[in-house]
Amino acid sequence: MEKEKQFEQVHNGYVDDRSIEFIVITNLNEGREHNIWVATGNNGLFRFNPAEEFFTNIGHPSKLAGKVGTGAPITFIQDLDGSVLVGVWNDRLYRYDHNLKPLPLSIKGFPPNEITTVVNMCRSREDGFIWMAVKKGIYKYDQQKRQVKFYQLPNLKSRIREIEEDKEGNLWLGLQEHGVYKWDTKKGKVNFEKGISPFTAIPEVRVNKIMIDGKGLVWVGTHTKGLYVLDPKTDSVVLHFHDRATNGLKLPDKMVATILDYNDSLTVIGTSTNVLLYNRLRKNLLSLGSNKTISGFIRSMEKDSTGYVWVSSTAGLYRVNLQNRVFIRFNRNNGIRNDFFIMSASYVMPDGRMIYGASESMVAFDPASVKINTSYPVVNITDFKVMNRSLPLDSLLRLKTIELGPNQNSIAIDLSTMSYNTAYGIKYKLEGLDNGWEIADKTHQLMYTYLPPGSYQFKANSINAEGVEGTNPLVLDISVAAPFWKTRWFYGLLALFIGFIFFWLDKIRMQRKEAVHKMRSNIAISLHEEVNTALSQINILSEMAKIKAKSDPTKSTEFIDQIHSKSHNMIIAMDDMLWSISPDNDSMEKTVERMKEYIDALNNRHNTGIEILVDDRVKSLELDMQYRHNAFLLFKDSILGLVNVCASQCKIHLTLEKSNLIYTMQINSERCDMQKLNNLKYRRDIVKRLNATKATLNLQVLGNHSILELRIPIVH
Repeated sequence: MEKEKQFEQVHNGYVDDRSIEFIVITNLNEGREHNIWVATGNNGLFRFNPAEEFFTNIGHPSKLAGKVGTGAPITFIQDLDGSVLVGVWNDRLYRYDHNLKPLPLSIKGFPPNEITTVVNMCRSREDGFIWMAVKKGIYKYDQQKRQVKFYQLPNLKSRIREIEEDKEGNLWLGLQEHGVYKWDTKKGKVNFEKGISPFTAIPEVRVNKIMIDGKGLVWVGTHTKGLYVLDPKTDSVVLHFHDRATNGLKLPDKMVATILDYNDSLTVIGTSTNVLLYNRLRKNLLSLGSNKTISGFIRSMEKDSTGYVWVSSTAGLYRVNLQNRVFIRFNRNNGIRNDFFIMSASYVMPDGRMIYGASESMVAFDPASVKINTSYPVVNITDFKVMNRSLPLDSLLRLKTIELGPNQNSIAIDLSTMSYNTAYGIKYKLEGLDNGWEIADKTHQLMYTYLPPGSYQFKANSINAEGVEGTNPLVLDISVAAPFWKTRWFYGLLALFIGFIFFWLDKIRMQRKEAVHKMRSNIAISLHEEVNTALSQINILSEMAKIKAKSDPTKSTEFIDQIHSKSHNMIIAMDDMLWSISPDNDSMEKTVERMKEYIDALNNRHNTGIEILVDDRVKSLELDMQYRHNAFLLFKDSILGLVNVCASQCKIHLTLEKSNLIYTMQINSERCDMQKLNNLKYRRDIVKRLNATKATLNLQVLGNHSILELRIPIVH
C-alpha cells in the first residue's frame, strides 16, 4: 500500500473481500484500469483490485453455530444509539455497530432457550419503540430500556412475513399464505389481541411486501393477485393492479415482489422480472425494465439520495436511472460475495448507506462512493455471426463494408466495453432498419434474424448512468445483396414477360373475337343461302304452277307439292339454326336431346325402328355452336338418307374416339335400294357438310346388314 508504505497480506482461501483462492500462481499483470490479473494454475483467472471495490460483505457470527452463520439476513433497522439490528432467518436477532462490526445484542425479554427469528421490523410512531414480527406474534421493543414485550396472536392462519405501521398507528400484517391482517390501535389499546382482524378485501394469498406511502395509503404486493392500494381510514381498496386490469393498472405479471414510494407522484413497482413506474397524477404505468435488462427475479428496491433506484435480484444488484432507463449491474465480478438477494431484505441507513440481505451474508455500501462515470470506454465487437456461424473478426473489421449474400441475412453481434471496474450500458442502432436508438440487454448480444436486401450502417456507443454517450462510437457498414428475383434486371425481365402475357392474351382475345365473327358470318351466309335458294325455287315453282294451273292442273298440283316441301324444309332448317344459336342450348347434352327428339319424330312419321345409344363422354364435350350445328345436320342428313332408302331398322351408336366424334349406324339392308344406299355419300348436301367439317362417311355391306360410319374431327 503506497500511501501507508506497508504491505497487506492477500490471504489464500476466502476470508474476506481482500482474499483469493489458489494453489499456485503462474502470472501477475496489471491492466489499463489498474486491475491485477492473477492467473492461477488450478482455479482460473482472478481480477483483483481492492481499491476499487465498493461493496462490503458481512457474514454474521451465528450464536447457534459458534461460527459465521449460514442463515440469510432478512430485516434491518437502526437503533437509537446508531447500531443496526439484523434479523436472520432460522436464527436470532443480531446487533452491529456503525461500521457493521458485531456487538452484543443486549436486549431483555427474548426467551433464553428458544430461537426467536425476527422476520420483519418497522418503527412505531411512538417515540423509542420498534415493532418486531416473529412467526406467531409481535414484539414491541423499547429502545430506551432495551427490552421487548411479546404479544401472541394465536388466530393467525400462517406466519407473518411483513409488518408496517400506518399514519394512524394501526399495524398491517402480511402473512405467508393467508393475506392481510390489521391491528386497530383503538380496539387493541387495552387488549392487544382484540385489535387484530383479517382484512377480507384482500384474498388469502402470500404477501411479499407492504409499504405505507407519503399520503398514508397502504400498498400490498401479493404473490399471485397483483398489487392492492388500501385506504386505512375507510378500510377500502382504492386501486388494484393485476395482469387483467385496464385503465392503466395492467401488470405484466401476477406477482408483485416490492414497492417503492419514489416521490409524491411516482411509485416504482417491481414484479417478478419487470420494473414499472406508476404516475399517480396521470394514472398510467410505464415500463422501465424487463427480463431483457434484469437477470434473475426481482427481490427489493431502495432509493438513494441522488435519485437512483437500487434493485436487487437473485442474480445481482442494479442501479437504475429513471430518467433514461439505464440499468447498471453489479454482481460477484464487482466484489459482491453472494449476489443471490433475499425478498424484501433491504434498508437505507440515515447516513445514506444501504444494506441488502443475500444468501448467507449481507451487503453494505455507500451509493455516493460508487463512481462509475470516470471514463467512456470504446465499444468492441467480440463476435459477429452470420447464419449462426462466427466470422473471423480480424479480417472482418478490416473491410470497408461487410458484404453479405442474399442467403446471409441473419446476423448476431456480441458487444463489450472491455471495462471491468465500472459498468456501462451500450446503445445501438442499425440505420436503415431501426427507427431509433436502443439499449442493449444484459447479454449485450444483438440479433437481427432477417435483414432485407440493402445497405445498412451499424452504430454502437457506450453510455453511462446519466445517459451521456462516449466520444468514439463504433461504426460498421453492412450490405446485404438482393436475391436474383429482387434485382432490377429480374424486374425488367418480369415486366417484359408480363407485357408479353398481356400481348398474348390480347391476341387470343382478338382471335376468339375473329373466330366468333367468322362463325356468325358463316351462319349468316349459310342461312342466307338456304333461305335464298329455297325462296328462289319456291318462286320458280309458283310461277310454273300458275302457268300450268289451267292447261295442266295435275302438273300444277305437283309444283304446289314441291313448293310445300321446299317451304317445309326451309322452316325446319331455320328452326334448327335458331335452336343452335339460342344460349339455352349451348351444350352437347342439349344437342343429344335434340337428336333423340328428331329420331322419335322419324319413327312416328315413317313407322321405323331407329334406336340411338350415346356415350356419356359425348355429353360432357364442350364444342362451339357452329361445330355442334354442323354435326347435328350431318346426323340428320345421314339418318334421313337411310330412311329414304328404306332402312326401316337402324341402331345408332354415338361415341368419342381420340379426337373424333363417331356416328356408327347399323341397318338392315335386306329391302334397301343398294344403288341409292351407295350413292348416299355422294349427295351434294351431304358432301358439302362433310367438306365443311372435314368429316368422312364410310359404308360397309355385310350380307343383309350394312354399317354406315360418320367420323367428324373435333374442333374445340
